Amino acid sequence: MKAKAILLALSLLLAVAIGGCSFFKGDADLPGDLAEARAQEKSLVIDTIVDTSRSEVFLQLLSERDLLLDEQIVVTREHIERIETLTKDYHATRADFADLFDGYNTARTANQRRYVEIISAMKNATTREEWKAISKYQLKYLEARAMVYQSKVGSE
Repeated sequence: MKAKAILLALSLLLAVAIGGCSFFKGDADLPGDLAEARAQEKSLVIDTIVDTSRSEVFLQLLSERDLLLDEQIVVTREHIERIETLTKDYHATRADFADLFDGYNTARTANQRRYVEIISAMKNATTREEWKAISKYQLKYLEARAMVYQSKVGSE
């Protein structure tokens, strides 16, 4: 009886998670917007950081950040597909779901640590005023979660 209640609760949780994540498959036309926003960000960096050597360092960090976020988009989409597969599998156990979430959370945590390292390096490559201008743009136009959840990168 207790096992059935746990499986029911887990099933409901997964149904909500999958339903809440259904917008991953949406038709948002973000990739063009994302590419444009990233290009504008590079222009802003070049205009804001007048020291060429620091500007080049920052642009390299932007490339690393963008690659990291694009990889996370793919990982997240694959994770959702795996949840859907397990949910459909009548014989999937609680342990199967736990293993899936543990693996995803480990990868996500490593990704987040690398992201923080990149942001720290970006700050080290700028003055306070430069960082204020660039980070304001990033927060307004390149919000990381929106990039991951709405982009079609890796969805084809």
